[in-house]
Amino acid sequence: MTRTGPFVVSVIEVQRALGTQRADEVHGQLGGLAITDAEVPPTADIVADVLLESTAGNEVTVTGSLRAPYRATCRRCLGPVEGQLEVDLREVFEAHPVEGETYLLTRDWLDLEPMVRDALVLALPVAPLCGPDCPGPDPGSFPVTVEEGPGDPGPGSHAAADDAAESGATRDPRWAALDGLRLD
Repeated sequence: MTRTGPFVVSVIEVQRALGTQRADEVHGQLGGLAITDAEVPPTADIVADVLLESTAGNEVTVTGSLRAPYRATCRRCLGPVEGQLEVDLREVFEAHPVEGETYLLTRDWLDLEPMVRDALVLALPVAPLCGPDCPGPDPGSFPVTVEEGPGDPGPGSHAAADDAAESGATRDPRWAALDGLRLD
């Protein structure tokens, strides 16, 4: 059976003798690689530089690296973040894979796609920053506005609310439950 795809590689010559190695560079695109709002763009070129090696028990060990661009949103200023993921690989492919531990190896080929997906999703930043010195949101770009609701006691119910009313700020109704709190 012939299998095709951007991350499918033949292992016929590698499995001929124990310890046989072959270097390969594989390029492709994959969609659906995202966590929170960080993602590898579906049209991005993903590069896998791998070394395939036959090992004991008819297994093939894949070592090497992955490279792919990513984009996200800064967790402080909400600006765009772009970067490059670089992931080291060392995985085992075998005929009877153990879920979460090894990947499927057939007689003639192996599909690197599940390994590539797992490695890149785990490498995506969960809470990216545009830079280590990001100052956070610009209040002029993201003004806070609060509409007064029907249960809003209004200014004057607490000293902090009085200060807010004097400065012209609108009180956030979500804090109304704290108006009755006295710490004397």
